[in-house]
Amino acid sequence: MSDIRIPDSLNHLAESAQASAHDAAHLLNRAADHAGEIAQRSLDAVRGGSRQVRDEPVKSLLIAAATGAVLTLLIGLLGRSRRGD
Repeated sequence: MSDIRIPDSLNHLAESAQASAHDAAHLLNRAADHAGEIAQRSLDAVRGGSRQVRDEPVKSLLIAAATGAVLTLLIGLLGRSRRGD
């Protein structure tokens, strides 16, 4: 029986594919870790905002109203400038 030899180029291709898969797995793990950190920070921010609303409801309402007024003004100005008024 004769030995079946795999050409060097196929060996190299297989090694490259394995290395790429390893690198991709590593990057996905890092991305998952970062996503977890971002999710935790977001939850902490939401909890902090909820705490502020509970502790200072009037102040929170005034901040929300002022933010809405500023956004409405900006949207109105942007709409006007696009029409050429």
